[in-house]
Amino acid sequence: MLSTIILDKSRNQTNQTDQKNQITTPLILTGDFNTSIEEESIKNIMNILNLQNMFPLPWTTWKERPPTSWQPGSLVRHAIDHFLVNDAIKPCGFLDVPSDDEVKASGLLPGISYPSDHLVICMDFGL
Repeated sequence: MLSTIILDKSRNQTNQTDQKNQITTPLILTGDFNTSIEEESIKNIMNILNLQNMFPLPWTTWKERPPTSWQPGSLVRHAIDHFLVNDAIKPCGFLDVPSDDEVKASGLLPGISYPSDHLVICMDFGL
């Protein structure tokens, strides 16, 4: 269904470029996108569906990459998990995320305190 909405909106956009896209049905698109909110692909989806990022975090995954034969080891921190919602969704609250110091103390992600390589993100919302 989402692909149908995107395709329909994309077709309409070429015919109605002056009108703002309006989807009155509540729409939440969330998950591990494996890309930054600044990437063109995500911006296009957000624009076509008139979505906003309701849970902007500086990072949602933070891990240490071991050195390999082709690159040195590094610390990698990215915000690649997102809550994208339209105007029909009213955020009411968010799960607190650990501080930088808490994650460092646990040995980054995954670690003893945080068993996933991504933060758990959660949003309460109303309509």
